[in-house]
Amino acid sequence: MKKQIFAAAIIFVLLWSVPASAREITVLLKQRVTQGSIGGQGVVLTDARGMYTKPFNGTFKISYANGAMKAGKVTYKLPVTMKGGSGVVVDGVKYKGSLVIERNGSGLNIVNKVDVEEYLKGVLKSEMSPSWPKEALKAQAVLARTYTLASKKHGAYDICDETHCQVYRGTADESPAITQAVNETKGQILTYGGAPAQTFFFSDSGGMTTSSQSVWGGVVPYLTPKADPVPN
Repeated sequence: MKKQIFAAAIIFVLLWSVPASAREITVLLKQRVTQGSIGGQGVVLTDARGMYTKPFNGTFKISYANGAMKAGKVTYKLPVTMKGGSGVVVDGVKYKGSLVIERNGSGLNIVNKVDVEEYLKGVLKSEMSPSWPKEALKAQAVLARTYTLASKKHGAYDICDETHCQVYRGTADESPAITQAVNETKGQILTYGGAPAQTFFFSDSGGMTTSSQSVWGGVVPYLTPKADPVPN
């Protein structure tokens, strides 16, 4: 998703706050992979049998083998969770929160469980430049938060980390301006009829949006055709 709201008719949409119970989300980072690397600082691994490691620093390679996860000579029963004091690392990318590693067919799904506010700090830079005006960043934070919490976007998970969901590159994409925008809009989402609104956005409208009915076949009252007021 990129940089500009798809919806119009803002008169129907209200700003609201996120319930505390909705704060932690699941982000699919890797799907059906057979190998990779995970780690961090002070991390602990726990598998489905309750077997766990002592806290350790560094990274190690993992692989899928016969319905389980292998790390070196050790076999872990899935699902496996990994928690660390300062986040976790997957294939060299650091994320806040924890990991859940699950079986998916003949491979592994690697999932980041993270507070939605911390997640957004790793999203906005890929959708909007940190050098843009503060109020623009705050508006994007509200849109991205709403989009994330509106409904399940990727099967059993809230969202994935790619363009068709929202680009998410972990702590490397954080910046002071983005952190400020997220913090100053904490918990704020757009709602319609008491539920999170559908806030689709993109990089270029071509001068005109279209209706939800034309794109998906369903009527959403506030997703109607509108001229783009910003010159292309």
